[in-house]
Amino acid sequence: MAVDRKNQSYNELQHISARFNQFILDNTRDLIAIHNLSDLSYEYVNPATLKALGYEKEELLAKNAIGLVHPDDKERFLIYLKEHLHNSVRHHEEFRYQKKDGVYIWLEVTIDVILENSSIVTISRDINRLKQDKEHQQSPGDLFYTLLEQAPVAIGIDRDGRNLFVNGAFLDLFGYESNAELLGASILNQVAPSFRDEIAEHLSLRSEGRVSPYWQEIQGQRKDGSIFPLLVQVYSIHLPNGPANIAFLTDLSGQKQAEAAMKQHIAAQTLILEISDIFHKLSLEDIDAMINNTLKMIGEFDNNDRSYVFLLSEDGSTITNTHEWCRQGIQAASTEIQNIPVSLYPWGMEKLHTIKHIYIPRANDLPPEAHREKEIMKAHSVQSVFIVPMILENQLIGFLGFDSVRSEKIWSKESIMILESVAHIFANAIQRKKYNLYLNQAIQVLETGLDRMQKIMMQFVSSLGTVLDIRDPHTSGHQRKVAKLAEAIAEEMKLSEDQTKGIAVAGTLHDIGTIKVPTEIMSKPQGLSDIEFELIKTHSQAGYEIVKEIDFPWPVAEAILQHHERMNGTGYPRKLAGDDILLEAKIVAVADVVEAITSHRPHRKALDIDMALDEISHNSGILYDTDVVEACMRLFREERFNWN
Repeated sequence: MAVDRKNQSYNELQHISARFNQFILDNTRDLIAIHNLSDLSYEYVNPATLKALGYEKEELLAKNAIGLVHPDDKERFLIYLKEHLHNSVRHHEEFRYQKKDGVYIWLEVTIDVILENSSIVTISRDINRLKQDKEHQQSPGDLFYTLLEQAPVAIGIDRDGRNLFVNGAFLDLFGYESNAELLGASILNQVAPSFRDEIAEHLSLRSEGRVSPYWQEIQGQRKDGSIFPLLVQVYSIHLPNGPANIAFLTDLSGQKQAEAAMKQHIAAQTLILEISDIFHKLSLEDIDAMINNTLKMIGEFDNNDRSYVFLLSEDGSTITNTHEWCRQGIQAASTEIQNIPVSLYPWGMEKLHTIKHIYIPRANDLPPEAHREKEIMKAHSVQSVFIVPMILENQLIGFLGFDSVRSEKIWSKESIMILESVAHIFANAIQRKKYNLYLNQAIQVLETGLDRMQKIMMQFVSSLGTVLDIRDPHTSGHQRKVAKLAEAIAEEMKLSEDQTKGIAVAGTLHDIGTIKVPTEIMSKPQGLSDIEFELIKTHSQAGYEIVKEIDFPWPVAEAILQHHERMNGTGYPRKLAGDDILLEAKIVAVADVVEAITSHRPHRKALDIDMALDEISHNSGILYDTDVVEACMRLFREERFNWN
């Protein structure tokens, strides 16, 4: 009977003890959990743990501790666990745990291993607020590391070539997710293989206290193996536990790309200027050869496979491949495309007449109405094509084309600038050659007889002057009027009939060079920019180049070249002065000024003859020849000249 009472008392005591233990677990502020040692899954959690982490009991029991620990703390957590498996001494460590809402909180964790059933008990304290308070009262050292961590530039600290610290920007730069992947590892892992020996040598120099470069451009290597340009600036620092190196790293990819783009732009402009200068000085017989050479230059510069010129016939009914360059291994197409009716390619010709370039990235993207263009591209294995129309005096005379055969291609802004500029240069050169052909034909006719030759030549000269009238209605009749006044001045000065005739021819052609100046500049209603004015000033040299090979019996070409020279040397293009200027040019210069002032221009209305006479009188002997000015003044004051 006594034994039964004793057993009953023992059972009651066990029950009371269990209830007491449960009461403590339920009401303690500490976070208590039991984990399966094999995978750290939760087997038991007390209410304080659920409250701190924000989970329902069933939710947390479905998780494991390692999954909640912050990625940057996991390695340290596992080391801490391993130490406790082999060490009976218990101490706590601080780790970050993720709550259900994703926010991390700091817990001070103590582990007790229960080997009997392969479980471990963790007793934790929520120290998040304490941590936050400490952050607001950081020591200078803590503040130093906080600033480094939050700095927008990539920063790493190493000792003996091994990482002690890397900030977030460093991780982003090299493509790492956690500093645990880098801490303790060699810094050479972030250096491209081709630079590792050099950087290793610098590390050795620094470890010996010897001088090594503070900054250097090298190549970095990201975690995925990709290589990129990198600027490294290294300085020595002293930490509480000894000297170290601090490195500031900058990705130079954007800068290098910008530099490359600028170099490409400068190279493109240089190429255009070089081509323009060559064609400006080029003799007529070398034009075709130079077009072919230029196609090669721009084809190689822009890495095209084929470049070519197509010209329309005089009546615009057919088109012919006249010039072509092909990269080695690329088949030429010029012999197959000769005198092709433009009606066969209505889609392409319609596009060209819009005076805009055409880019076809791939044949299959062409619309159904461009089926013939698609056939041409496929027949010549063209993957991408870029076409620039060649325009002269607002008329389509042909086009400049570029094929990419080896791969699809996108043309850059610099490429488009080159192609459009070269198309304009080609158009002018081709037209110049055509005009010269007309001139040579005229000369051949003129040689049949002196009288008939002179008559035809004068008619042709007049026609050439009319070309400018047709091209620019705003200056219509200017050359004819200048020629008439120049001839009258020559007669007033009692010059010979032959010299007077030569002056009339020079006056008729004095502005022929403006045919090379864009119409929109010549007829611009507003004032001209410095660049536009400089472009207009080239017309004297251009006119000289156009007519210098015509065998006139008078110094017509030289008079055209000099008609903007001035007595005091302030004219152009050679800045001649005084007696160095031809008398023919002096006469044309005065006639040119008087006619220009008294005629309507896009940027101003016509002025009266008195203002024109005041101009030449006021600048007599300064800008204009005195004898020429006096002869011109007499003609108007004595009313012995009129423009009709």
